[in-house]
Amino acid sequence: MKRRILHYIYTYFLWTVLLLSTSCACETEESPYELNETDRTFITYLYSYNEYKIQATTLATQNGKTATQTVAAEILGDLEQTRTQLQTIATNTRYTLPVAIPADAASDLSTLQNATIASFDITFTQDQLTTINADIAMLENELSHGTEPSVMALAHDYLPKLRQHKVQLTELLGKL
Repeated sequence: MKRRILHYIYTYFLWTVLLLSTSCACETEESPYELNETDRTFITYLYSYNEYKIQATTLATQNGKTATQTVAAEILGDLEQTRTQLQTIATNTRYTLPVAIPADAASDLSTLQNATIASFDITFTQDQLTTINADIAMLENELSHGTEPSVMALAHDYLPKLRQHKVQLTELLGKL
């Protein structure tokens, strides 16, 4: 009986040492998916403002004049594709995406939701142009300082799309 108890204690001790050494090894190993600060800032910024732009652009497809609806529908497809790419990157890098849009974007969305029919298209277009200029600066910063290949590939692919959106919105603003 005494021998059996010692055997259980010894087995328990070995399992404890094994589990502790395994968990310590996992904590000290550097993850191959670790994002640097530039990548984390970029993903957080792009995802949160992309979510805002999806909401605003969806509103434009519903409430805008025909020309605004057309441009907004084209842009919306790119925004949704970017959302999917960011979610994939976050999953692959074990990064948690933000759950809310930034306060300034929420305020802009509220302004857009309360815009009159006469001012909606101009308000939407001007706000999107402002956001796109900031987005372009973030993409260029990511391309200069990012390290995660999938994040940099997204920035590389999305930059021409954003520049095209800027052209479309500038042309639209000129017609309003």
